[in-house]
Amino acid sequence: MLNLLVKEYLAICEYLLELEKRRQETEELPLVRKGQLLVDKDMLTMLLDKNKYETATNKLKYWKDLAWIDAEEKRLTKRICINNRYRPLIVINMQRYECIRDLSIELKKL
Repeated sequence: MLNLLVKEYLAICEYLLELEKRRQETEELPLVRKGQLLVDKDMLTMLLDKNKYETATNKLKYWKDLAWIDAEEKRLTKRICINNRYRPLIVINMQRYECIRDLSIELKKL
């Protein structure tokens, strides 16, 4: 199961980063800011629901437990201010993503 979670996490992050590159210099989501990938929960839930091995909510709970996302206590989101407005967003730490991506690449070489 962990292998599935890692593959899906990496694929979704890569997809969201590609979307973010296409929308450069706008405040639309997904958005990379201060080393964090900010994503709307509904959008991420839709992506997580494509693979039905587990519910999107449970996958996000695993992501939070593994510290792949930053969230407030007892929540899966974090309140982030964008354009003077606070929004509940999923916060993916880019440094953790890059570490997991690099480890995955190294494992494929073995």
